[in-house]
Amino acid sequence: MTYDGGGTARTAISGGQVDFAMLPGEGSEGIADFVRPVAVYSDAPVAEFDAPPVNEALKPFNAQVPVIPSSTRVFVARKGFENDHPQAYAKFVAAYKKVVESDAFQKEAAAGKLGREWRGPVESQRIIDQNYEQIMKYSGEISEK
Repeated sequence: MTYDGGGTARTAISGGQVDFAMLPGEGSEGIADFVRPVAVYSDAPVAEFDAPPVNEALKPFNAQVPVIPSSTRVFVARKGFENDHPQAYAKFVAAYKKVVESDAFQKEAAAGKLGREWRGPVESQRIIDQNYEQIMKYSGEISEK
């Protein structure tokens, strides 16, 4: 079955209409008493969930899936901004880094269960490119079924 969003999928799994679902962990706190995490879609354990990373859970089946970060947030600037205005770009990046690393932001992000690691422009672009490559690699398989 497909659902229009996480809310309807959470209702279906917690109400016993389906036996298995893939859901974002964030936002599922309200159904925690009705479900049991089987695996987390991550390369490493996630403290909030008592479940192994997905590829660890799949080992007994001799299976493996690529792990693509499913929640990547970025702050964007106009393409060419870095080349056209290098000093302004450097100031922009430094200001953004300062905000992300500030105690106030870290506290609020933690309370909201939001990512709060500073990765910088180069690492952020690498993650986006890697995710895009994985999605394109498997998109044919998905669309053909």
